[in-house]
Amino acid sequence: MNNEHDDWFKGLEQDPFPQKGFQPELKRRIMRELDRKPVSKRPHYRFAAIAGACTLVICLLIILRVQLLPPSSPLAEGLSKSAESPKTEALAKKEIQSVLLLGLRQDKENNEASYRSLMFANQDGRVKAVAAGSGILIPYGQVFWKLDNAADPAGEGKSLHIEQAGKASIQAKASTDAQSEPLNETVRLEKLLYAGNKYLSFETKSEATAVPSQLWNVDLKEYAKGAAPDENRLNLTEFTEGRYYADSWTVFREAGNWKAAYKNALDIQPVTGRTVHSPGGIGLTLLSTELSDRLVNHDTLDRPWNEIVEIEPNALDSVTSPDHDMMAIFTESSIKLYEYSAHGGDQPLLTVSRNKGEQLVMVQWALEKYASKWISAGEQELNGK
Repeated sequence: MNNEHDDWFKGLEQDPFPQKGFQPELKRRIMRELDRKPVSKRPHYRFAAIAGACTLVICLLIILRVQLLPPSSPLAEGLSKSAESPKTEALAKKEIQSVLLLGLRQDKENNEASYRSLMFANQDGRVKAVAAGSGILIPYGQVFWKLDNAADPAGEGKSLHIEQAGKASIQAKASTDAQSEPLNETVRLEKLLYAGNKYLSFETKSEATAVPSQLWNVDLKEYAKGAAPDENRLNLTEFTEGRYYADSWTVFREAGNWKAAYKNALDIQPVTGRTVHSPGGIGLTLLSTELSDRLVNHDTLDRPWNEIVEIEPNALDSVTSPDHDMMAIFTESSIKLYEYSAHGGDQPLLTVSRNKGEQLVMVQWALEKYASKWISAGEQELNGK
């Protein structure tokens, strides 16, 4: 202990100060100590200010997209992904696993038509037409049905024939029965306008009478059992949340969507939709209202139309996969398959010819879970394997 501290303790041994307040000697000692050990400012305020300034600089650099870290840094990659726009994320390239099944109708003279189905999928690392053939191959639950022109229309009394895939041909039985029974005197001429989920939409006309054609919508299984237009009808009210009551209607294709079109209806509210015509010339009012998913499941074009035209300037129609991995663009003479993330200037993965005047009557998608089953059905029913 030094002499200075001895002085302090000796001072404590003395009697109390005789007067109030600080004596001059005590004041001098206090001031001497203060001069020797100045009080320093607390350092944490300085650190807080520095930390705040650094945070502000980092935020500004991120906003200005200054690359603080090399591209190979994991942290840099994480910051880059977090800064991506929702549009960029939505158009991220994905491995194609969806299967696209299309149904097409080509109108001919004398009210006749031909039908074909095309199935596209990714096989062996590239997109190709894995199945193609006549008729409309229709998925219904876990099975497939095939609709095509009847080989013997008089045997069933109608121009189209349907049977379940993998079953013995109903047509063969009808032909055999026709040998011992009189043929139908009249045949109902039918033209498929739409097939979706478990429903079919037809334009029908009697071959032997001058009665105008009519529109008919029916459950696929009821049709397969032999239902007739006058016996079994589906009303538009079932698929428009009760907004439109009409039994003469069909599903009409516009660029990117399916729409309802009716001949006459009891509307809850006035409708001023534009007029379209069926193949047989029936004047119809086109509705803009959305149709139930039961009728037109996945009816969303997930790319804006202006982006479709940037990719293919001659685009007339387009469909996109619900899994956002593939899309098809239709021109007057072709069907082009692209990755969903395609942009203007990208080349199609596959291009197939479209017959003159061919109309789209069915669009069905299978995701990865059912892809192999669909491809097997397509190869068997369309390719004849």
